[in-house]
Amino acid sequence: MAALVLLAGPAVPMEQVLRHQTRVIAALQGAPRTGSRRLMRRLRPALPPCARRPTLPRPAPAHGRAGPVAARGAQDLCRRSGHALGFDAARHDPLALIGAFDGPVLALYGGSDTQVDATENAAALRDLARTAGMQVDVMAGLNHLFQADPTGDPQNYARIAQTLAPEVPARIVAFLRRAVG
Repeated sequence: MAALVLLAGPAVPMEQVLRHQTRVIAALQGAPRTGSRRLMRRLRPALPPCARRPTLPRPAPAHGRAGPVAARGAQDLCRRSGHALGFDAARHDPLALIGAFDGPVLALYGGSDTQVDATENAAALRDLARTAGMQVDVMAGLNHLFQADPTGDPQNYARIAQTLAPEVPARIVAFLRRAVG
């Protein structure tokens, strides 16, 4: 692999990512402060069993529209994922994996991302970025899917006509040209 491009890639443990998105998305959806605190209490015990579970659970049937973590309930997170990704995400240390890559790295974050906090994750990577070839950028006004959306509300993803802000592929291509020629 010649280069690595991360789009909204967590650089902090998944538990930290989920705590952030639960709090922020609950507030965006108008949950009272007490409701947000209750969700946070439910989230606390949800990830450790996922990180330890050696085999995949049987997926729960999905009923209705899948909503954000705050609407589904944190306890269902791993059970509903029904695939290895949910368990690997709960177990791995993203900084160790990214730090082990010895080529050039571009990490992009949407400045209005409510799922993977740009400030927190970019800061974690910038601490790691002391090595040559790592570039970490926060793109203002873009959500988790890199669409123009100042709110970052996941409920807007399907409503936004734009698939991907044009500056995103332009930034990736420019990076790859510099990194691999």
